[in-house]
Amino acid sequence: MFLLSGLVVLVFMMIPASQFLWDHLPLLQQVQFPWRILGDICLLSALMAGLYGASLKDRHYSGLWFWAGIAFLIVPNLSHIGPQEYYSVVSSEWTPAAMAQRGVETTVMAEFEPRWVKERMEYTPDKARIVSGQGTVSAVERFPTAWKLETSLDRDALVEAALLYFPGWTVSVDGMETQVEIADSGRMRFRVPAGRHLVAIDFKRTRVRFVTEVLSLLTFVALIAGLLLT
Repeated sequence: MFLLSGLVVLVFMMIPASQFLWDHLPLLQQVQFPWRILGDICLLSALMAGLYGASLKDRHYSGLWFWAGIAFLIVPNLSHIGPQEYYSVVSSEWTPAAMAQRGVETTVMAEFEPRWVKERMEYTPDKARIVSGQGTVSAVERFPTAWKLETSLDRDALVEAALLYFPGWTVSVDGMETQVEIADSGRMRFRVPAGRHLVAIDFKRTRVRFVTEVLSLLTFVALIAGLLLT
């Protein structure tokens, strides 16, 4: 009865009649898409099917009951074998650059954005720009955790990289670490003196992250040791 009740509730949450609950329960909105509940439904359905199968050993005509259960699972779903319709996907519209231009967001409330983002900037193809000063900035290398920029400046400048700040990002000019400023957009800014310079932006391990990784490693070692000694 518990499994069946849970199954009924979950199925109800996937049909239009439950829209009122989706609209007024903020925590439920984190699920984003009703069909994600199918994972829970699969779990409950598997448990119920297992209980049904286990009960057949004590029944007369267990073979008949078995095929009745198979028919109950398959026949109501025959109409769902084929797709209802096909959606034409234009590959050029779903490249990383095209998604960035349209502002495609994969979360409900941009919950993965760092807390330093006070206002979102519009898309710009420039990976780095000069906020104040004169000169040029060009991206030499770009990796997920390391950027290298070349600057050619007529005078001291404030440069902004198209990277949101997060603890661990560091900026160095010609090998000398420099202070990072954070714009209202959450992007990193740093000052570069006049002339030609090589700027390195690297994501490094913070002290807090190092301590937590060590604790995780020690916990893992203790777990393995405990299993071996028992």
